[in-house]
Amino acid sequence: MIRAGVDVGGTFTDVVLIDEATGDITQRKVPSDPKQLEVGIVNGLVRSLGGPEHTEELGFIGHGTTVATNVTLERTGPRVAMLCTRGFRDVLEIARLAKPGTKLYTHKSVMPEPVVARKDCFEVAERINAKGEVVEELNEDDVREALQSIAARGIKALAVCFLFSFRNGEHERRARDIAAVEVPEMEVSLSSEVWPEFREYERASTTTLNCYLRPAAWSYLERLGSAIDETFPQSNLWVMQSNGGLTTPDAAAGLPVRLVMSGPAGGVVGAKYVAAETGLKNLITVDMGGTSFDVALIQDGEPSLVDKQDVMGLPVKGRALDILTIGSGGGSIAWVDAAGQFRVGPRSAGAFPGPACYGRGGVEPTVTDANLVLGYFDPNVPIAGGDLTLDYDAAYQACARLGKELDMSPVEAAWGIRSIVNASMAGAVRAASVRRGHDPRNFALLGFGGAGPLHAVDIAAEMNMREVVIPNVAGCFSALGIAITDAVHDLVNTQSVLASAANSAATVETGFGSLVSQGKEELAASEIPEALQDFEYSIDLRYKGQNSPLNLPLAKPGDLHDAVAAFHKEHLRQFGYSTPEDDVEVVNLRLRALGRIGRRQEVSQEPLALHPAAPESTREISVGANKTAGAGIYNRLSLKAGSSFSGPAIVNSDDTTVVVPPGANCHIDRAGHLRIILEEA
Repeated sequence: MIRAGVDVGGTFTDVVLIDEATGDITQRKVPSDPKQLEVGIVNGLVRSLGGPEHTEELGFIGHGTTVATNVTLERTGPRVAMLCTRGFRDVLEIARLAKPGTKLYTHKSVMPEPVVARKDCFEVAERINAKGEVVEELNEDDVREALQSIAARGIKALAVCFLFSFRNGEHERRARDIAAVEVPEMEVSLSSEVWPEFREYERASTTTLNCYLRPAAWSYLERLGSAIDETFPQSNLWVMQSNGGLTTPDAAAGLPVRLVMSGPAGGVVGAKYVAAETGLKNLITVDMGGTSFDVALIQDGEPSLVDKQDVMGLPVKGRALDILTIGSGGGSIAWVDAAGQFRVGPRSAGAFPGPACYGRGGVEPTVTDANLVLGYFDPNVPIAGGDLTLDYDAAYQACARLGKELDMSPVEAAWGIRSIVNASMAGAVRAASVRRGHDPRNFALLGFGGAGPLHAVDIAAEMNMREVVIPNVAGCFSALGIAITDAVHDLVNTQSVLASAANSAATVETGFGSLVSQGKEELAASEIPEALQDFEYSIDLRYKGQNSPLNLPLAKPGDLHDAVAAFHKEHLRQFGYSTPEDDVEVVNLRLRALGRIGRRQEVSQEPLALHPAAPESTREISVGANKTAGAGIYNRLSLKAGSSFSGPAIVNSDDTTVVVPPGANCHIDRAGHLRIILEEA
């Protein structure tokens, strides 16, 4: 059978097929159609398989979706109401006092706008205390009255966020039962089910956003599921989550807040396997597509995880891969601001009309246009699997118009576009590494995405990094990661017990026992057999009186003593001090329930003999604003394991182009990855 990974981007939809019998990988890029995403996905799969006669060969489809991201960014979701404990109507409006780190010194701070208007927040009488005990019973008449008002306003999406429901969700569940009778058409999200962790504002923000996203997610995944069932009857559809794992379409539609970084997560998961294949345990990943640029870190072979994301200023609780995103991509538009400053992005040309060189009506210069003018693309060779021929004259004229405003030649303007976007992306890498205490010189840079390999070496040089890896299937790498990853369900149980307490170990083991039972239910609902089920444990600890905890892995639930010792060491590493004599508090128990459904072939680590590869041709490319050099042109498919060459060079493939500057040495390793060693500065 064949496994497929599909990553829908702002410009292209990437498809990767893996033959499970041979391990052979094929890929294809097709233009994204924002109006009919599911049609583009099905058509891309059919074309990648070689036609309708091969559809029954497909047994597995993993899908990275942008539906949650787009609804959040564009604010196109429905009107949502919130039901809350009396006295807590303004929890979303008050939010948190702290300013974002990027706005510490601004005179005016604009609070993020919640997805629920204050007038649509309804209070009801009820109270559960911090121990989970019912102090005041739920006033069901209050609930019915609120539901009538909500329905009268035409609202069909409701978030229920009661105080301390993470301890006891009884009142929230009863409110949902009442809603099912009073307003059966109402979509209801409960905070005790979306993410049952302490901190009321973050839990309310996460639940209301989940409620806001559900209608679009249900509609899209239902259409996609129907199209998949009709065309690929033998296939199982899985959806990529922000945590780097797959889930079923039904689970994804119920908790779409976990899909916000669905697509980019695939690339980070793929990077984990590249780390294993290359022996490079520390990687900085850079994923550049048509509209955005994503950065993540792989440390000791594992991707970094966070317990909270910032989505358009709104906190979203839940395990997610630690990915930093900025608005720089191949479609980023270059422009001159009112002060005469040369800028690139964040506005993007997207898939339609796209860059000027796409010939779809775009006239503004983009990063892709600049790279064409600089000679990095051959206008006579179609891209995206032969579907798109680049128009050099259109790109040149777009850069000429920009250059006229800046008193530059078209080539100087193109070089300026490239330099600015490279600096912007290097800044993102710096923010993800240096500002978090990591020296990028101790990492290799992994560049992928349709545009990532065009800029990866320049970014690495800016950061004084010595090695760049361009993975096999680089242009569709996120789709590859989606095709090979496991099913994952992340669960949490908030505790509040001192590690030194007599009952702490028993409390922790009991809490983990409850999480394991829940995890088994989740995996069973996904039809994953027990033989493929696995569980990973971690615990949040902090010194008594502190606000923020540290997360520590546990080999097994009973390892509390070892976790406390590891906490002191990690606190010393991160903050420069530890106080082992102080009490340590257990805050949260975390369980990662894994369904081992992923596939990846092992790669030999035997030494590889290198042999020089001859270029297929040469071409003049820009290596400076007013400087060119003859570059060797190589076809990625013609380069076998052990092939070596030096820059300046251009490496072409169906899915991306690699720019290698003068002085860099390259070779293909056993896994088919392009390894680039930069010369010493």
